[in-house]
Amino acid sequence: MSLSSIILIGPVRTGKTTLADQLGRDLGLPRQSLDELRWGYYAEVGFDPGYSRALEEAGRLNERRLYWSRHDRR
Repeated sequence: MSLSSIILIGPVRTGKTTLADQLGRDLGLPRQSLDELRWGYYAEVGFDPGYSRALEEAGRLNERRLYWSRHDRR
């Protein structure tokens, strides 16, 4: 049986990255994280990580969530 790709989907902190790393090693497949791809996309649409971090450090977490969500929809 030949696999062209394996997609792992699940909640945060359930071991998707750990499993993907292990599968990549065992099967000799490359691994690509959507989290890693997201930062390139965010840069294209004007996301400012420093501003996001400042909101978090100031405890303005709802504003930070709204800031992120604006960039997810572009």
